[in-house]
Amino acid sequence: MQGTFMKAASAAVLFSMLALPASAHGLEIGGKHGFSFNFGGLKAVERMLTREVKKSEKKDDREERKADSACIASAKFVQGDAVDAATDVREAAQYAAVKSYFTSLESAFTVRASARASARTAFLASAKDDAAKTVYASAKLTADTNWSAAKTAAQTAWFTARTAADAAFRTAKAKADADLAVAKAACITANPTPAPVPTDVVAPGTVTTLSLSGASATSMTATWTAKGDDGTTGTATSYDLRRSTTPIVTDADFNAATQVTGEPVPMTSGTSQSVSVTGLTASTTYYFALKVSDEAGNVSALSNVASLVTLAL
Repeated sequence: MQGTFMKAASAAVLFSMLALPASAHGLEIGGKHGFSFNFGGLKAVERMLTREVKKSEKKDDREERKADSACIASAKFVQGDAVDAATDVREAAQYAAVKSYFTSLESAFTVRASARASARTAFLASAKDDAAKTVYASAKLTADTNWSAAKTAAQTAWFTARTAADAAFRTAKAKADADLAVAKAACITANPTPAPVPTDVVAPGTVTTLSLSGASATSMTATWTAKGDDGTTGTATSYDLRRSTTPIVTDADFNAATQVTGEPVPMTSGTSQSVSVTGLTASTTYYFALKVSDEAGNVSALSNVASLVTLAL
């Protein structure tokens, strides 16, 4: 889509970096009051991540658009725009939370430093006796306690803002994904995939010249004239020659008959072909029929039925 993954990934990386040492992401210790924050480092990293991830996303988008219909591609872009908008809102909220967090810390640090300085000034101006020392120590403890409480409050506010921003993003993305699913279904309904059209729907020609000859007690020869792939045109793919000791009248009779092994590969239409059939029983009438198939799976009608009696032993 248009940067959805990039924005989510970069935001996660950027904010996880806040747990790293200061030098790793632009946090500066020792500013005006010993505490300041530099966003330049984070934004530089974000720009780098943006460039790298967008390169990959653009390539993926091109491949997806090639595979998708125009309707589905349009629906995906709508979803991508919605997720991008939600990502922008989340990032703005998270950056605002970060700024507020460090602003609160700096303000609290200033108050602490001021309170400690005032306490020290008062102590230096006092008699510096035990009572003054006690007051000084109590003032410093109060300043430090307030500083600790302010830090905790700032951290809580930051976490709460980030959690709310993430939850809002997940809700918006879930809606965008659901809308995309509905749009895809509508696209498929409006533009159903057409059934594939067979490139070859013409069956091979029906053999009408099947004959039997050369009978012995256990064998005979079947002969016929080849038919084409499409009627009398071209070359078929395979033969299915079957024999039975009962008449072959219907397709059911043919299916119940015994298939002959060793049928020849079909030759050009009009060519005479034959096969020697062995393993027969003496003094028995055999009925033969033939079907022809092409490369598309089309099968010819049942051929003429030929019969012949094997010789006695």
